[in-house]
Parts: sequence; structure tokens; C-alpha cells
Amino acid sequence: MGMANKSKNAKAGWRVYSGLIVVCLIVIGVAILSVTASKTKPSSISSQPAQAPAPTTSGKGPAFLILSSDSLKLMSLDGSRELKIVWPDDVSRLGKPLSQIRGVDLGTGQPVWLDSGFVRASSTAWRSPDGRRSAYLASDRRDGSGAVEIKQGNESTLLVLRQKSGRKITDEQLLGWLDKDTLALAAVATSTRNILILDLNGTLTPIANLPDDAWLIKVADGAIYYARATPGEGIEMSQSPPSSLWKIVPGKGIEEIAEESSHVIQNFVVSEGMVVYATEDNNMTQIANDGLKSLGKGLPMLYINGQGTLIIQNSKLVLIKNDGQTSELSNVSMKGAIFYLPEASLDEKSSN
Repeated sequence: MGMANKSKNAKAGWRVYSGLIVVCLIVIGVAILSVTASKTKPSSISSQPAQAPAPTTSGKGPAFLILSSDSLKLMSLDGSRELKIVWPDDVSRLGKPLSQIRGVDLGTGQPVWLDSGFVRASSTAWRSPDGRRSAYLASDRRDGSGAVEIKQGNESTLLVLRQKSGRKITDEQLLGWLDKDTLALAAVATSTRNILILDLNGTLTPIANLPDDAWLIKVADGAIYYARATPGEGIEMSQSPPSSLWKIVPGKGIEEIAEESSHVIQNFVVSEGMVVYATEDNNMTQIANDGLKSLGKGLPMLYINGQGTLIIQNSKLVLIKNDGQTSELSNVSMKGAIFYLPEASLDEKSSN
């Protein structure tokens, strides 16, 4: 009786041990497989960056968002793929908050933002880079002082435009946000036209005089840019050369960044510190760290960091890539607006 129990226990023990051995063998096998797999993986991964990224039908990547009078669509940078999008199903396709997406009106070159419902925002508003606030020039106060209205959600704050001395400014023009907490304005302070900075406490600080012949004033990447050209004699007379482009960085002063001795700079775009300008004969020039680079004829609309310059050429949208190659975006209305999205989703299945 005792012997039978012993043999049963021994058998049970062997079962446990053999089970453990099988488990161990499986674990060792999995470990060996994972080691060999990890050894083979890096070679395939390291070979990928050397290849040009092929256009994929899924995942996120750079795209244009194109607003026309009756629709909104995503388009690949080469124009080969399009996808109509609708509110609110496709908000996630944009890859960033709607409030932070800034585009350009193809008719006027003015900045454009979108509101809920994919509706174009008011053209009188300037939206802060973080998308949280909008600034408007408000109607003058009873004493004649100008004011800026700042809206954040349902809250509204009125900042009266007075210098620290208490003096009023006149002919104020809102230029845009230098950063999420600071606005730039052009205005006449005393008798001279100045660039002024307005913070959210209402403090107004002049930072530079604006020459009488300054125009095309724009704010980008924390700096203020403007063009200069010799004004024409009468109202109808066009400007004449020489002309130049200037940059003001608050706290660092003013510098001239381009000069045209025999042409007039009529238009320019700025992004990521890169400037592309066009003269009256539609010749475009890019101001890069390594000097000036001709981009041929056209009207610059957007400089896209890492991609190239979006231009209008012969009434068509063309992307001039940084390597000089071009791709035409057909099927785009010149009466709409265009936005650049670094991380959009053109995958047709992703919203289902």
C-alpha cells in the first residue's frame, strides 16, 4: 500500500518536472527567436532612412488643407491625392488643433483661420499662435483713445491704447501676435509713426520708428518685417526703386535683410526665419542663410519649412521644392484659402 502511494507520487512528480521542462524549453525557444529577430531587425530599420519616403495610403504626413466656397479638402503635397472632409467627423485628420492652423487667402495673401464647423474666421481678427485668444481693433473710446479687444473663449478684455506718459496714439494698425502674450501694432505716437508692442496688461511700448516709406508690414516668428520703396508723386503713381526689406527683433534692433537697386519689392512671405519676396516684375528671391537664391517668376503665398515655397504662377498653384523641383496643384480655386498641415491623415479608412 505504501509502495503504491510512493510510485504514484513519483509519477506525479515526474509529470510536474516534465511539464516544467516543456515550459522551460518553450521559454528558451521564444527567447532565442526574439534574440535572433532583434538581431535581424536593426539592419532592416537602418536601411529605411536612406530611401526616399514613398507616398503611403495610411499614416500621418504633410498635406494641404484647401478651403473653397463650397467645400474643404485635404490634398497631398504633389496634388495626386485628395479627400473631402466634413465637420466634425474629420477634425482628427488635421493633426493639430483647429484653432492653431493658420493659412493664407489665395486672392489677397492675407492670413486666414478657421472656426468650429470649418468656417472661415472673421477677417478682422488676429489669432494668437497657441489658438487661445483673438485680438480685434475696437472702436475708439469717448476721449478718442484707440483700443484693442482680446477675446478668450466667452471672456472679453478691452485694452485702451495709451502710452506710459498717458498720451494717446493715433492711426493704429494691428499687425499680429509676436508670441502668445504680445501683440505688435503700428501707430503714430506724438508725430512719428512707430512700431509698438502691447502686452496683455495693456502696457504699450514703442520699439522702433517706422520710416515714411515703410509698407507691407508683417509679423512672423517673433519678429516684425517691412518693405521700403520710394513713394510715387501722386496717389495713382506707383512706387519706384530702390527698395529694401527690413527686420525688427524686439530687444535686438533693426537690420536690412535685402535690397533691390532697380526693382520694387511688392510682396513677401516669412516662415521659420526664411523670407521669399517678389519684385514688380514677378521675379522671386529667397533669402537663405547662405545668401540669395532666385526662384523664377511667380507670386509667393507660403514658405513651408522643410518642403519649399508655395507660389501662384500663371493662375495656378505650384510648390517649388527646396531641391528646385516643382509640382503643380491643379483643381484648386484661386478664390479660396490654403493651409499647410505637417501631420495630416489622408487615409480614407482612418475615420471609420
